[in-house]
Amino acid sequence: MSPRNRVGMVNNGVLCFQLLLLLACSRGGSSSDPTRRDFGPTYSWHCDGPNDGRMIDTSGYPVMLSSSKPGSCVVTDQVFGGCNAAPPQLSRYKGKKEWQNSNNDDIAVYYWCDFGERTSTEKYGLFTYCINGEWTPIDDECLQECNRQRECSELYESNDGAYDICPLKYGSPVRVYCNMNRDLTLVLRIVRGSDSFSLTKSAAQDKQGSLESDYFIGLKNLIGMHWEGDTPIPHDMVIYEKTSSGQTKEWATYNNLFLNGTGFLVSLGDNTGGLGDVVRDIEGKAFCPEDGDECWWGKYSDMQASFCIGCYCC
Repeated sequence: MSPRNRVGMVNNGVLCFQLLLLLACSRGGSSSDPTRRDFGPTYSWHCDGPNDGRMIDTSGYPVMLSSSKPGSCVVTDQVFGGCNAAPPQLSRYKGKKEWQNSNNDDIAVYYWCDFGERTSTEKYGLFTYCINGEWTPIDDECLQECNRQRECSELYESNDGAYDICPLKYGSPVRVYCNMNRDLTLVLRIVRGSDSFSLTKSAAQDKQGSLESDYFIGLKNLIGMHWEGDTPIPHDMVIYEKTSSGQTKEWATYNNLFLNGTGFLVSLGDNTGGLGDVVRDIEGKAFCPEDGDECWWGKYSDMQASFCIGCYCC
């Protein structure tokens, strides 16, 4: 399915920038330029000095990478440093660089990938920061490019069946079921009465189940289908409910499903089909709610049907 144009929200970024400046002024803090250091083909920018609670106003962190000056150092309530544990690592990283504050505490570590490899989110590398005594998590690895189509709609095949696709540009191929008549990709199937897996926060990140029974493509792959670099790719969501004999009973189609980079469901679009507007309440929710451990936007246990996103479910 071809990408659709989206309108960016530039004003939100401007508002955030203004709020950061107001915060610095209200706390009596002063702004200054971050320190620049050479870092391969770009520069690292570091807020250092006697005040360890300063961040770069355009990133919210004390260290960032940029080829040009990103902004000023402003005072923040966060304290960078004080982590007793070792920092998390980017799996299969090629190299790393560490930064310290004025107390010689580690405040940031950047891991980078080998030449030709990227993270699953297509980054050259990732930061972890020590904020208020805890390291920010890293749940990724350096991967080789996956040279297959992103979803079933991009395959030059005529028969329904199982095919390997690459929802993530960097990673391993994923076997999915394709309905080539409608160019749809199976992302979730729930068999009535089956209890072969549950979509908890820890289990939902990667593919689980089998194409012959309960199946989920995995949150990372699901997000990968909806993004190409920094460009969003909205999809249709098609929901099928089937009878005990295996015949399609009713369905619902949403024509503008849009996920952000964490799986937050921004919009569903308009609804058509015999099932009606059955899942409108998942709009505006995180894939895994903060106050529970049940994913699929908090609806997994309620599902008595098969679901697809830009895809076919059976």
